[in-house]
Amino acid sequence: MPIVKFKPFNKPQVLKQIGRGLLAQFFEKFKKEFEARSLALPALDLSDGHYFTSLARLLRHPEGLPDWLNEALFAIDEMASPRGHEFLLAAAEWANLSLVLRAESSREDVALQVWLAAPALLARTHNAQRLRRLTAFRYAGCKLPKAQRVPFTPLDSTALQSLTAGVDDWLDRNHRGQQTAKIEVHPIDDEYWFLVRHGDAFIRAPKVEKQQTEIMHFRPKRDDVIV
Repeated sequence: MPIVKFKPFNKPQVLKQIGRGLLAQFFEKFKKEFEARSLALPALDLSDGHYFTSLARLLRHPEGLPDWLNEALFAIDEMASPRGHEFLLAAAEWANLSLVLRAESSREDVALQVWLAAPALLARTHNAQRLRRLTAFRYAGCKLPKAQRVPFTPLDSTALQSLTAGVDDWLDRNHRGQQTAKIEVHPIDDEYWFLVRHGDAFIRAPKVEKQQTEIMHFRPKRDDVIV
């Protein structure tokens, strides 16, 4: 899979602004995952300069980090953007949540604190932002009058599994990988948005590190939406 770089969080100056206290709370959530991978966070007795530089260096290589940590950093990274921050401000829970945030928090601070205080809110808002960040839409109109249409019934888990299996079968037959589909349903503004995550055509791309060139083989992920 392609490597995602968490740009704000691999810069020592950004980490220093967030502060050791908040970062310690965040990484404490992943203590077991770090121990399972024999990974060590920078020692707390390091000077600020060495601590934040070492932590930034660690975050520059997400391929070696726990998957759950990468997912959290990816969501926090996107919600720390100007657009992501606006989505958080528009959330119904924001009025109460903002009361417990640190004063003079940057966008990165806010996203990290929301993840710690209300991870479900950050995940839901992140998904909503991704759904609305589409580059193109294709519309298919219904020819039946509204009174003759069959009412839409939300899918239960069994129907969703069946739908996912059908998409996976199509992807496999069209060289998009086996068992790559994942479908999530999000009710938004009296509509049902189906986020379909799936594999795309295989890619080979050169990468270089420490003057060594290698060819990366991976299947990129795509997001499609059905409303």
